[in-house]
Amino acid sequence: METYEITFEEKTPLYYSSQEIFSEETEEDLDTSFDELSELEIFEFNEKNYINAQNALEQEVVEYSSDENEEEFGTYEDQEVPPPPVEDANEPVYGLNPAMYTNFSPCILVDYLDNKLQTCGQTKNVRNLCQLVGVWQIDENAVSEYQSKGIPLGVCMNHFNYDQKNHNAFIKQLRNPEQSEISRRRCLLCSKNFHFFSRGIGCKDHLWKMWGKYIQIPCVGLYTCNAVHECQGISQRIFDDVSTIRYICYNCYESYGGHLNRRPGSGKRKTTCEQHKLHKEDTSKSLKLLAQWLTYVADTETEEKKEIILASMLVPALKFLYTPSETPLKYEYYNPKDNTRYLNLDKFNNTNNIDDSIKFLIEILPKLPSYFFLKLLLNINRITDITQPKLDWTDDKWKEIGEKLGNEVWNSRKIVTDKKSEIQLPISLNAYYESFPNFLRGFFDGLIGEIFKKKLINLNKKRKQREKPLKQLDVEHITKCVTFFASLIISMAFPYLGVWFTQVMASMSRKSRLFFSFRQLLSTLHISGHTDSNERRIEKQRMDKVNPTERLIKGPNIWNLAVIDNIDFKEKSFTYGNIFDTTRKSSHTTLRMAFQMRMPIPLEERADDKKNITSPTGLFGMNDLMKDTWDKFDDIIDNLLNFQTSSEGQLLYNTDFDMAAIHQKILENVDHGCLADAPNIVILETGGIPNSDEGIFQSTEMYKQDFNLGPDDYLDVVADEAIFRRLIKQRKIWPKLRPILGQWHTSKDMCGVLIVLFSSYGIFDLAKVSGVKFLDKLDKIVDYRSTVRVLELIWCAVTISIRIYMKKTNLNKYNIMDSNSGANNILRIWYLYYKWASIFKAHRVGIRVGNYKLQKNALACFAGLFTSAGKSNYSSSVTQYLGMLAQYPKLEEKLECVSSVKIDNDEKRKGHYFAFDEALETFGVKFIKQNITGNVVDDNKLKLQVKAAQSERDRIGILLSEYLNDPCGSIGQRAVDTRKTAMWKLVNELLSAFEHSDDYNRYQNPLWSTTTPDQITADSIRRLENCFPDGILRIEEIFLQDVISIQKSNKVGRRKLGITRWKPDQNSKKNKNKMASSSNTENSISDQQVPTNLIPQVVIIDKDGPLIKKPRQARRETKPEEKSLLEPLVTCSEYPNDEQIEQVRELLGNEWDKDRIYQYISRHRRNKNNKHK
Repeated sequence: METYEITFEEKTPLYYSSQEIFSEETEEDLDTSFDELSELEIFEFNEKNYINAQNALEQEVVEYSSDENEEEFGTYEDQEVPPPPVEDANEPVYGLNPAMYTNFSPCILVDYLDNKLQTCGQTKNVRNLCQLVGVWQIDENAVSEYQSKGIPLGVCMNHFNYDQKNHNAFIKQLRNPEQSEISRRRCLLCSKNFHFFSRGIGCKDHLWKMWGKYIQIPCVGLYTCNAVHECQGISQRIFDDVSTIRYICYNCYESYGGHLNRRPGSGKRKTTCEQHKLHKEDTSKSLKLLAQWLTYVADTETEEKKEIILASMLVPALKFLYTPSETPLKYEYYNPKDNTRYLNLDKFNNTNNIDDSIKFLIEILPKLPSYFFLKLLLNINRITDITQPKLDWTDDKWKEIGEKLGNEVWNSRKIVTDKKSEIQLPISLNAYYESFPNFLRGFFDGLIGEIFKKKLINLNKKRKQREKPLKQLDVEHITKCVTFFASLIISMAFPYLGVWFTQVMASMSRKSRLFFSFRQLLSTLHISGHTDSNERRIEKQRMDKVNPTERLIKGPNIWNLAVIDNIDFKEKSFTYGNIFDTTRKSSHTTLRMAFQMRMPIPLEERADDKKNITSPTGLFGMNDLMKDTWDKFDDIIDNLLNFQTSSEGQLLYNTDFDMAAIHQKILENVDHGCLADAPNIVILETGGIPNSDEGIFQSTEMYKQDFNLGPDDYLDVVADEAIFRRLIKQRKIWPKLRPILGQWHTSKDMCGVLIVLFSSYGIFDLAKVSGVKFLDKLDKIVDYRSTVRVLELIWCAVTISIRIYMKKTNLNKYNIMDSNSGANNILRIWYLYYKWASIFKAHRVGIRVGNYKLQKNALACFAGLFTSAGKSNYSSSVTQYLGMLAQYPKLEEKLECVSSVKIDNDEKRKGHYFAFDEALETFGVKFIKQNITGNVVDDNKLKLQVKAAQSERDRIGILLSEYLNDPCGSIGQRAVDTRKTAMWKLVNELLSAFEHSDDYNRYQNPLWSTTTPDQITADSIRRLENCFPDGILRIEEIFLQDVISIQKSNKVGRRKLGITRWKPDQNSKKNKNKMASSSNTENSISDQQVPTNLIPQVVIIDKDGPLIKKPRQARRETKPEEKSLLEPLVTCSEYPNDEQIEQVRELLGNEWDKDRIYQYISRHRRNKNNKHK
């Protein structure tokens, strides 16, 4: 339905009283059907007299012939924008059937509802539209829609009764419902087409003749408004039928001073415009309108006509302004019909027929007084403001001026196009100024120039008082400001024109070396409030006054959670005078934040709430929740695959989903946490140096004053693993300190564990298939989010392929690792990844949904793998953290309510929560680095900047959010291809690998082209499988030694790897050395003799040895007995495997390691091949 966007408040003040004035005419009466009214009680109707009255007026109707109407429509055809095609004859557009009684459309009348012109749309108690009597404007879209569907048009009972009550009871007897029609007519005033309902042509009660034209206004505008009234010779009411009438729409009627009647509501009396004095200003408006006409005459008419109009207008004016005491004023008479003057009426009567009327004569002055006389007369009457009138315009008038200026700008395309070269590349400021349209320059010249003149007057007054030389108006400065505003307007209207100023501004904003000039430009154009030096001074004053603790909220059940992290800055510029100083200074500090959550549980803790833990039993390893989660993941994948069997017995499954769909299904099937609202986040003053115990201790001690902690109050602090270890030391002197291990950093290290454990089993090969190009960056986890996407993509592909393979072979997932299951080595390897990566996935999902139990149980299950991957520090920290949670059940209750951070309470972010340390890293550190300025290397200034960063951001927050739509979140597009085509390509590769033999996968499968397939053996897979149980035993030993201290701490062997590791960066170094040596043609390698996949390209790290960088060794000579032991490895047809090399190494002694053996074999095999060539 069409809605007319003209509200009641915009056009007229409310004229319905808010008082409850009850009378016999209430809404209840309107609800009564009009058929129930007693027609005899109103008046007696004499139909004969009524017809005679109509015939008496027929003569006047005939005078207005169709020629006049044709001339009138001709003027519309001459307009620049032709109106829509519409016939002038009043033929109905839509015929109506009064015989319809059911299945009507909703009410299609346009009326004021909720102070807005819109379609009624009522669907209850709807009657046939033909039963209306008056003229109504209706919704043309509704008419087209319902007529095209064959639905009869309807009107609600409220509007029907309202229409009947406001019309003569016998009008409907003069016109039958069969005469009802819907006409599409052009509005007399705006020339737009509208649809009107009427019973016959016009309304018998509300048809008017105004200024010689038959005009129909919708009846709702004539019930209580006296804008249309009887005026002799100007307007009169018409009761007769006419052939042609003109319509006026709702909007034009109200914009020309009329008012549509509005139903007052139940129990309120109907009121008129006079009662609310809505036409009180009509006289003043009419005089102003007449003054506008006189201005139009002065600008457009001929001098002769202007003299006549002035002479006639001065006759009544002088009677008000001047009364002659001696000689009375003499007047002449002007006949506009023949453009003649007469000295007196006798002269007129002698030269004209007696039957001519003198009503057309205009009384004028015989001689016009001069302009001086008129100004003198106004001055004598003390009317001086008229010569320099003040602009007493309303807000709507200013808006109208803006609209006219906008139209002028829009229509100035040709002007600016003609001066395109000057606008795009001016030769000077004046040339650029002259290139803009005159009206635009004049507008801003007047606006800005007047402001500068007023400012200059006030400035010179003060300088005069201080006896300083007076300043002159800076015209060039005004020109700069004018060109700036004109550039914005023209660039906004014609963005592809390439306006020079806006283009240069964009270029300067990207040049950091020109920032100082850029800020000067902003200050010159008054975009910035003051100069750069003033801003530094004012900024320092603001920072000194900032107290971050004032942002902290106080109250019951508020959990004050401290979060700390290291933040570092590097000096942006080099040392003065030394451009080759590449070693720039840096500064480090501890960022301290407070997350305040209003908890739904009581927070009181007593000393006896702490538990005494004496055994690691049940703290680590697989648990029931993780088993259920693992099965839940399998069910989700199976449901998405939707396995079916064809008639030929072939397995069919769905492939129309990707990893995003899997992740979304998982989020829908896990319990969500974060029971508290979004926290209050406060950035506090920075702490001590983060790379020392004393600095961390100082940072935590500061929270005592921030939170007003008592001696028995706990302080819960979230930190990454490096700071967590220092906080564990501090607990010895502050037992009430409870460190919480940041789960985001823990999740990041879980990625490293999975990569280390499966590095030599082909995880980099699968990553390469998924689209990863820089494997060394993946190995180092340079970008956490990209790494997670890679590992999750591999997990999705591995899980899908395993579920498909199990369905094909009827294999049970719990029997895959059995020797008699029939599964090959590739399936066993990636079954372990599928199992362990599911734990990582569960932990990450627990963070995103705020599920503490899922986070904790996944971490406890994954903990043993930290030790197997050589993560000594994380092994110890995870053990300390899980032990602390077991000791403090009240802390666990808090974390169960709030284990992740809600950025806000928007339901759309549900399932996208952040870990506490992730929120600090993503928003806190990023926030600080974006909102500090100046010399960040100076420690004192850095602390001051960090302390005031949040307050400074608040000052510009509205600007960034409202003007720039600055989002708060990480929305960067990652480099990993997550399309389902890449995932399903990996699925197909894995299914093929599962079905082939171990020998094929080890020596011929091109999937394993990046890493050597040496570890695809039964013994190596057994070592990989034992990483989980062995890791649990090792981490339990750490718990006994470091947490409850019932055993002596022994850190020897904690970095021991449970597998053999493969590193891409070491592989690249070996490739470089190989490329350097390949330049010597005598040492080139024959591809036919030695397969490339058997050439050792990596440095294999002994699983039994610690990761220690070996010192550079001198060149050693190979002894004859050593050559005899190495000769079988050089002469064998196939490249020796790892076990053969290990057997020879044990015989050679301690001077030989695997690296030296590999080098020896490769060198001598190359020499052997060269001799054959």
